[in-house]
Amino acid sequence: MKYFFQFIVVMACLFPFIGCKRTEPPVPFTEKLALCDSLYNFDQLAEAGKLDKSSFVKYEECLCNTIVPSVQFKTDEGADLSTDKLKGKSYIFYTWNDRQAGFAQDLSYLKKLRDENKGKLEVVALSMFDPAILPPPLPTGLGSMYNITFGIEVLRTGFGLNPNFPMALFIDSKGVVQDIFTGYTYNFRLSEQERRERIDKGVKKILK
Repeated sequence: MKYFFQFIVVMACLFPFIGCKRTEPPVPFTEKLALCDSLYNFDQLAEAGKLDKSSFVKYEECLCNTIVPSVQFKTDEGADLSTDKLKGKSYIFYTWNDRQAGFAQDLSYLKKLRDENKGKLEVVALSMFDPAILPPPLPTGLGSMYNITFGIEVLRTGFGLNPNFPMALFIDSKGVVQDIFTGYTYNFRLSEQERRERIDKGVKKILK
């Protein structure tokens, strides 16, 4: 019996080190981006015909736990906004255009989540469109969300990303990217329900 209690004490002392992953401190997004780009070069993968879902997943995981850069931009209504102003709230950057039905579905669902978590969650819709044409307005009923005209440039110039595909970044109240999903592979080869589940996963990470 004595040895049994000794075993319990030892296990109690060891418990903090068993089954608990050490969390590394977040690093600047642009600093991590250079590493992720070198590991998962989309251009080379595309040329080799090896660009698949697993490529996007690895890239997404690589870019998580990173500090968002300080970026300033304007909404389509002319209001000034920035990542610094958004700090203190969890928020989602979601790129979109009006050429795919999936964007409208996702934006409607994001607005629903925003309304359910009013004051805790913001959604910033980054318009992704051909600069030669008129920027599309948000779909009807979504006007309460931030919409950024030339929003794709926010990611290109502010974050250093070169997204030629849809993208969503889930950022917590401390300004840390906790989840990200990219690519037509994730956005539009999944059903609406599957995309909602993927969004829920990201929102859960930033509202915990």
